[in-house]
Amino acid sequence: MRKSIIAVSLLFTSLNVNAELFDRGNGMIYDSVQNITWRANANYFAESTPPRFDKNRDGLTDWESAMKWAASLKYGGFRDWRLPTGDINCQPLEPCTTGELGHLFYNELGGIHGITIYSSTDPDLALFTNIQSNMAPYIIFYWTSTQVPDISLFGSDRLLPQAFSFDNGEAQNFDASYAFHAVWAVRDGDVIQAGQ
Repeated sequence: MRKSIIAVSLLFTSLNVNAELFDRGNGMIYDSVQNITWRANANYFAESTPPRFDKNRDGLTDWESAMKWAASLKYGGFRDWRLPTGDINCQPLEPCTTGELGHLFYNELGGIHGITIYSSTDPDLALFTNIQSNMAPYIIFYWTSTQVPDISLFGSDRLLPQAFSFDNGEAQNFDASYAFHAVWAVRDGDVIQAGQ
C-alpha cells in the first residue's frame, strides 16, 4: 500500500511540474525549472554595448562578438553571464522546444510554432521587454552558445553556431561571421541564492 501511495505521489508530482518564472528585481528573471536567471531586457545588448561588439549600433552582431559580450557582461553584481544554450538535435523548419531559448519560448511563454511570441497570451511574457521578434520582412534570431556540425555540401569539419527565433520557435545554424543576430544574456542559478 505504501509503495502505491509513493508511486501515485511521484506520478502526480511529475505531471504537475510547471515552469515558473520569478521576477528577482533589477531586471533579472529566475526560471526555477531550468535554474537559470535571464536578463529581463531581451535587447540589453543594444543598450549597453560598446562599438567593438556592435559595429553598426543596431543591436545585432556576429557570434564571436556575442560570446565575448556575454562573457564580459557585469550586471546585478554578477560577472558570469553567458549566451543561452541551444540543442544540436533541432532541425530547421521544425519546432525547437529544447535548449534554454526553446524551453522559454514554448514551455514558459506559451509560444506556438510558426507564430511570433507576441501572439502569446501567457502573462509571463510581461516579465520581459524588448524580445526581438516580428521585424518583417526579416526573421530575427538570437545567438546561442551551441555549435552544430556543418552538414552542408560545403561543410567540412567546421562547427556552425545555432540561433533561435522568437518569430517562429525554430532554430537554425549560421556561419559565425553572420552579423545580423540579437543577443540575450543568461546566467546559471538564482541571483537570490547567490547573494546570500
